[in-house]
Amino acid sequence: MSPRSVTPMSSFLKRVVWTSDRLSISEVMRMSSELVYDSGIRNSEGLGKAPFITVCLSTYRFEGTVVRAIESLLAQTYKDFEIVISDDASPDSTVAAALDYLKVYAGSIRIRLYRSRYNQGIVGNRLTAMSYAEGELFVQTDGDDFSMPQRLEKIAEFWRNLPDKPSILATNALRWYESSGKAGEPVLADVNVGLFPPGDPVYGKTVVFSAGYVVSRTLYEAFREVVPQSRLIADDPVFARRAALLDGLIFMPEPVFYYGTSTASASGGGEWS
Repeated sequence: MSPRSVTPMSSFLKRVVWTSDRLSISEVMRMSSELVYDSGIRNSEGLGKAPFITVCLSTYRFEGTVVRAIESLLAQTYKDFEIVISDDASPDSTVAAALDYLKVYAGSIRIRLYRSRYNQGIVGNRLTAMSYAEGELFVQTDGDDFSMPQRLEKIAEFWRNLPDKPSILATNALRWYESSGKAGEPVLADVNVGLFPPGDPVYGKTVVFSAGYVVSRTLYEAFREVVPQSRLIADDPVFARRAALLDGLIFMPEPVFYYGTSTASASGGGEWS
């Protein structure tokens, strides 16, 4: 899971949006990032296998694991997808590591890499990636996570078989311990949990996690101009509560990726600068 970022973005956002009646918030978020790499390829191998998926890979200080994350996506059995990488102004060599790998990429999956001009925070970074997405579904993943080969295929099959499409399909994962290089238990072991535990629905801890979210385009479009006005430690409840206001959330219990728990990750409880 992506670690918390710290440098405020609000001054730039407010200055541009609140002084112009011509720019939407999503347009301003695009202005805040620059395109670093575009493979220029539109995949045709898997076309017709709806849904078309955009994988939104969010990175911040993941220089040691970002290439692994990309490689796991390129090894997918499902081919009808694209990858949008959004880096939240990492102070390390995350972008350089990704770019070195992508410069020799010759595959059929379209990949774009964007770098923020300033640090937006976890919610802003995810929304930036989604603003460039062309898919029907936006699969969220982080730079210290990596995917099982059938991740997208199982998501697409599960989605196609749902009679009523939710706003979010919440997927499960196995914990990955970077220190030992081993997978552990499922992140969510109880498949009967609800969206929120009993108690306060606003401040209670959610039982699903954003690194496993598959966000529908319908949900993104409904809230695309609504950006939280404060810095948030985690984005999990933001998207979950928005889903609850629209078409709800459905949990897919089978793990489909490895959820990073490195010291530079929020899930590891370590380095949150």
